[in-house]
Amino acid sequence: MKNLPKLLLLLLALHIAPGAHAAISSFPMPPGTTHLNWINVGASVGAITSRDATFWGLTVDYTRVFSKDWSTTLSLAYDSETETFDDKPNKTVDSYTFIATVNYAIGDRWSVTTGLGQGIADDDNPDGDVKFNFGDVATGIAVGFAISDKIGASFAWEYNISQKEPSISVDIGYRWGF
Repeated sequence: MKNLPKLLLLLLALHIAPGAHAAISSFPMPPGTTHLNWINVGASVGAITSRDATFWGLTVDYTRVFSKDWSTTLSLAYDSETETFDDKPNKTVDSYTFIATVNYAIGDRWSVTTGLGQGIADDDNPDGDVKFNFGDVATGIAVGFAISDKIGASFAWEYNISQKEPSISVDIGYRWGF
């Protein structure tokens, strides 16, 4: 019964939170940690569920722990999306996104994360060069699991608000505390 409020918060977040293409990840803090600051690196793979497109990405994150249950993360994500076409060559777009999240720990090994991403650069232009712009806006929710004190994994449902496209991804990350 003591975990009921946390479970209700998770169910509420899963029910009402819209979802982030650009790899929102959720890595809970290891049990008994005394570190308040963390640097994380992660990789993700996923699919856009509304069209025939897949993506993979890399992130570098800074996480600040505020209490046993709450933390925030700032991330810079690289994302490579490939759309498959039957009648022409595949199209690949590389993009960079800034992401801010709020993370909530559920017990010792689980967490739930939601956040907002803002595209800051991509190569989706006639020249194919990476150019700074205010690109897509996305949001998402992720459920994470601490595999060990240094390694975490998560599953995310993401939603690109600008393009009105949902996606799913699986993420794995490694972290250092200080």
